[in-house]
Amino acid sequence: MLYYLRAKKESMTSSSELVSQNFIDSYILLSANEEISDSELDEAARIFGKRTDALQILYRTYVDYDSDSIRIDFKYDDSSAEKLLETITDKNIIEFRKGRDYSSSELILENDAIAKSEVMTMFKEDGTQDFIVSVEFNDEASIVFADVTEELAGTDISISIWFNSELISAPLVLAKIDTGLSNITGQFDLESASELAEKINSEPLKYDFSVAKHEFKTAYN
Repeated sequence: MLYYLRAKKESMTSSSELVSQNFIDSYILLSANEEISDSELDEAARIFGKRTDALQILYRTYVDYDSDSIRIDFKYDDSSAEKLLETITDKNIIEFRKGRDYSSSELILENDAIAKSEVMTMFKEDGTQDFIVSVEFNDEASIVFADVTEELAGTDISISIWFNSELISAPLVLAKIDTGLSNITGQFDLESASELAEKINSEPLKYDFSVAKHEFKTAYN
């Protein structure tokens, strides 16, 4: 039997104003790991909602301001629900840093510098394809990136790219890049390149949350 968290405000919903009680059969309960204000809870709930929406899951979101928790009730779908559970609390922080060592490297740019990210295809002479994740910076960040690449061009200091503190790529700079574009190369297939571009495009979560409890439709079978 499903229960609902007591909320001080009306719950927020996705495009699923179409959702009725009959469609809801699963939930994920998220709990803040730190002190968090009501407005920050609302912001986190909005981000969780966007991530649920991105997986095309019909859902309702409830915020419990007394227990600093957020509950997402949704219609179970096998693959989407598992992916949501796995990624819902990811910070999705992208960082461009000067140098390869995270602890000593200088931060250059973060998520708010990114205008968009997309997958591009490069055809090689043998007819096979390479998949590249292209990152486009906003105008202000493009100037910063141009200055940094001019400084590092021809040196042995790389610009490292990190996602959730994990090194993605650390290319050396051959020349100043003033186009506002950066390409992440690697051994990508279409699926892994698309997943990375999706993560870079996603809105970062500024708050620490854990999955306190979850129940999926399969739990009732």
